[in-house]
Amino acid sequence: MYPADAVRDFDLVCVEYDGIGFQAALECDRQVTAVTVWGPDEDEGTDVHVLLDGLDVFRTPADEILAHVARKGWQVDDDDPRAPYVPGVTLAFTRDTSKEVRRYENGLPVHFTSVLVADETYREK
Repeated sequence: MYPADAVRDFDLVCVEYDGIGFQAALECDRQVTAVTVWGPDEDEGTDVHVLLDGLDVFRTPADEILAHVARKGWQVDDDDPRAPYVPGVTLAFTRDTSKEVRRYENGLPVHFTSVLVADETYREK
């Protein structure tokens, strides 16, 4: 467990299993307020899958995931296309990576590299 940042007062508990990273944010009252799941490297075979309505978050192209979310009637805030999120749910995705991965013409990675799951007020705090 280690302190995460100066913006929010929380600690992170981190573990990795079969190429998938998990981080649980523990706020000052030691309650888990968010969980971030980091996907495997694109060339890494793993038996672990992170699904959103049956779609693999790390193997389905990010644009398909976002289109699926929009079809569900959820608003997608993509002001920062590297880190779109779904307010009110809260699902926050990221495409940030320094690794050599497949990219769209605009430079964004084809797949998400992580997803954060939290309550609907997490980003408002």
